[in-house]
Amino acid sequence: MAGDVRSSLIRRIDAASDLQASGSERVPVSFIVPAFNAEGSLAATISSIRAEAPEGSEIIVVDDGSTDGTVDLARRLADRVLVRPCQGGAARARNDGAQVARGDILIFVDSDVVVGTGAIPGMIARIEEGADAVFGAYHPMVEPDIRNGPTTYKNLLHHYTHLQGEGEASTFWSGFGGVRRRAFAAVGGFDPGVTTAADIEDIHLGYRLKKAGFRIVLDPSLQVGHRKRYTIGGLVASDVFHRAIPWTRAMLELGFFRNDLNLSTGSIFASVVTYAVVLAAASTPAFGWPAAIAATGGTGLWWFLNRGFLGYVRRHWGTKGMFVAAAFHALYYLYSPPGAVLGLIAYLLRHDHRPFLNRLELQPATPDEDVEVTIAVIWTPDDPVSLPELPEPRPGVELLVVGETEPEAMPEWARYLSAPRGSSRNALRDIALDAARGGMLALLDAQHAPRSGWLDHVLEAARRADLAVGGSFAHDRSGTLRRAYQVARFWQWRPERRPGWVVEHPATNLVVRTAVIRALGGFREQGALMLRLAGFGARPVRFDPAMEVELTGSVGLGHLTRGLAGIGRLRAAASVRYFDVSRSARAVAVAISPAWAFAGLYHLIRSALREGTADLSFWRALPLSILGAASYWLGRNLGTIWSGERGGVVPWTEAEIARLAGDRLDPR
Repeated sequence: MAGDVRSSLIRRIDAASDLQASGSERVPVSFIVPAFNAEGSLAATISSIRAEAPEGSEIIVVDDGSTDGTVDLARRLADRVLVRPCQGGAARARNDGAQVARGDILIFVDSDVVVGTGAIPGMIARIEEGADAVFGAYHPMVEPDIRNGPTTYKNLLHHYTHLQGEGEASTFWSGFGGVRRRAFAAVGGFDPGVTTAADIEDIHLGYRLKKAGFRIVLDPSLQVGHRKRYTIGGLVASDVFHRAIPWTRAMLELGFFRNDLNLSTGSIFASVVTYAVVLAAASTPAFGWPAAIAATGGTGLWWFLNRGFLGYVRRHWGTKGMFVAAAFHALYYLYSPPGAVLGLIAYLLRHDHRPFLNRLELQPATPDEDVEVTIAVIWTPDDPVSLPELPEPRPGVELLVVGETEPEAMPEWARYLSAPRGSSRNALRDIALDAARGGMLALLDAQHAPRSGWLDHVLEAARRADLAVGGSFAHDRSGTLRRAYQVARFWQWRPERRPGWVVEHPATNLVVRTAVIRALGGFREQGALMLRLAGFGARPVRFDPAMEVELTGSVGLGHLTRGLAGIGRLRAAASVRYFDVSRSARAVAVAISPAWAFAGLYHLIRSALREGTADLSFWRALPLSILGAASYWLGRNLGTIWSGERGGVVPWTEAEIARLAGDRLDPR
């Protein structure tokens, strides 16, 4: 399958090359700018490219699901704009841009950088001199309006590291990096399975280019300004979760180890010295002067090892800045080794099916000429005795009601579909899916009533041609048990959460592409739908908090305990079966589940305080909410341990994926 993905990309880029050779469509350079919520920086990025680009070049902006005005701005400023129907990360966005690009040289530029004078002509000249790929560096200092300690340190470290690595390189940097089209296609482009955000997909590309025999050059004189501001927490999280862990795993997976950039022998030795100094200083109360002398001597050695960088910082940031950078650098040496250890663990616990994630291409939506959206209301004996208040008829919208018996007072414009007795909710959803004529299918359980404006947002999702859009669940604060159930079950889809992208969503108040869900086997297996959707994008569901429903049915203690435990069990079992998770990986998942549960509880309380939703009803319901969360995690652990008959069967084997990719979907 991985070979099919690479071949697909090569065919697409070769097709673009053939187009160039056959007519007047050739352009000197294609600039590819992936963007996500870049409304504040994109104009400066494109303007700086225009000022330096050769005549006739093209600028392609690939929007990765922005929730601000990025798309409208890009359409005014760029030559071509691609809008992804689900969020796939920077690697996927850059590949999308490369597939439509018409230049022999592809230059990737991040949407939060400003290209410096002479950088683009210099990069093109380097490639024309014989390099297959070239990348530059950030300016040493960030602009004054975003300058703080973590940001300035990070920027200076980046520039200094690239200064030290000048010349022949074995890695790549996509913040400002150019590559020959043929070299890019030969290694299959960026690997979208490496990351779900933006971290080391460019390093991964560089390793593969080098292993394939292509020449990479690092020229730090080709500079861009960086418009990203860091906090201390953001700096640590970025270096650990988006650098150390995935970088270590990538080196182990590719079997490619080089003594360059952040991985020099000096950096590794300096990290050892940092730990020795901390240990000596901590043991001073117990061992007295010997430990103090060791700590002092170690500090001197540490300063000597880092004299080059600290002297460089002093020239740009002054003496005070040098000491600030020294503190951040010591912290960096402390958290980097644990990140590498976690990367090793992630490698050892890896699964075989990761390459299938974020790899499938969505074909253009082709809805029925008369029906744009199908609303399907799923009605079971456990739901309220009557249907909730539903939207009025609209052109291009059909309403289906699926249940064992026809409910009373059904809307006149609704069509009733009968189901066999004892049918599960997923079986009812599959009946609706088979009968739906709309290009998008909007699912509602009868216990959830849509609020005002709900249908407008459903239609907006259809016209935007997203893969999937999930709405929010309003919280009824009138009863402690109801409030606790809603907090434990629906907190991550609360109306107060900002619009964005999520990896999972309940199969109610959910709008999905009808043809895609049919191709992926429908709803017949609980917990597997979101895993299949992840084949199209790292975070496949757009969360729209304004597409809101409210709970109308009753809630019992069983919903809070057995119900949530069942949901957790089925989700975990589906994940284990789909990813072929090993026994050791399952044991680790169960062992660390208390830490994840406590982290989730902390996030819940913190977000409630920040958003102003921590009212009296929230605190009264919190003990029961914790009970519900504990039930969910108990179910997850059971599903992780026993994923066979106790869990859902996931009918997405390697052979079935290949068949779907070949018959219905195009692998990328």
